[in-house]
Amino acid sequence: MFGPVSREAYLNSLWHDIAGARKDVVHNPMYMILNVCRVLAYANDDLVLSKSEGGWWDRRNIPDKFRDLICAALDEYEDGVKTPLDERLAREFADYMLAEMKKAR
Repeated sequence: MFGPVSREAYLNSLWHDIAGARKDVVHNPMYMILNVCRVLAYANDDLVLSKSEGGWWDRRNIPDKFRDLICAALDEYEDGVKTPLDERLAREFADYMLAEMKKAR
């Protein structure tokens, strides 16, 4: 039915989904944190992961200072446990992830 999608086309689609991460991470933190995790997993390692799997991948592949932020997003996604958001750290995380994504593209 459909032909193969090129890596470049898929990355462009993923980029479109996360381009507003710096703003969106404050309004919908769990979704955006885990989404940029799975996007970076694809950009770096060609892995197509769920949000949960992306969060677990990121915990092993990005700076430790973001670990609690990712764990909180995973807790909300997997168990419904909400943790107050450190907006400064969330924006720093989004900036870091967008920069990493740009490098990987």
